[in-house]
Amino acid sequence: LADSGQGLTKQKSSKQQNNGNSTGRSSMISRIDLEKAQLRISRWHSFQIVALGCAFLCCTIAAFCLSYALLSLQSDCLLFASWNYTVDKQAKVVNVFYDQTQWGDSYQCTLTLYSLVTAALASFMCCWFFIFFRPRKAFPRQNTHSTASTLVLPILLISFVFVTLMLIVSSRLLTGLLHWCNGIVKEFGSCNFPSDYEVVLTWNVRTVNYFGFLASSSLFAWLGCVLWLAVFLSLLARWCMHIDFPGAHVSNGRASSNEQSVAA
Repeated sequence: LADSGQGLTKQKSSKQQNNGNSTGRSSMISRIDLEKAQLRISRWHSFQIVALGCAFLCCTIAAFCLSYALLSLQSDCLLFASWNYTVDKQAKVVNVFYDQTQWGDSYQCTLTLYSLVTAALASFMCCWFFIFFRPRKAFPRQNTHSTASTLVLPILLISFVFVTLMLIVSSRLLTGLLHWCNGIVKEFGSCNFPSDYEVVLTWNVRTVNYFGFLASSSLFAWLGCVLWLAVFLSLLARWCMHIDFPGAHVSNGRASSNEQSVAA
């Protein structure tokens, strides 16, 4: 009986030692997993800050180029316009007649410009929110919930709205530019007037490189649309995969390891 009692005591002590070792290993593994999860959160967050900052720059440049091209025309909209002009090849002068020009609707240019400005302001605000409210470092037994995680869903919805808006604006801007270019392409084979020709507007306003500014505005508008789409997709993945809440996954992993040790 004494031998059997000693055997049972040794078995209990060995089980307790094994449980302690497994608990220590599981806590070490959970801590490593949590550090990896926090590093992954930081990378996603930094990517979204950069994407929003670049979207702000692109939308701002697109709005500036469009406003600069339309400023000299005042209330006349160049998008979807059809210029009536004559070409003097000897003097290398292009005369554009105001009375015979079919201008685009003024709301096309106004809505396009204001939409680009709104998208730039929205990306600027979202970028600064993400800069100020960064994910905080959490320990295994602490809640990883932070202000940064609460921003994910609202900015996800905002980004969806502005992806849709930028897609419409970029399409209208490109379509309006190509419509205006059609009449110029027939004469010169290109949307841009030749550099050795002088463009004279009969209503006496300042002339600028309209094609250059409109093309730049269209290009940066599409870049802004792509960046907003990148923000939306990354936030959607971040929200669906619960990347901001690694503590739950770590706790589940710790619980499963404890169950395995108890079963052993």
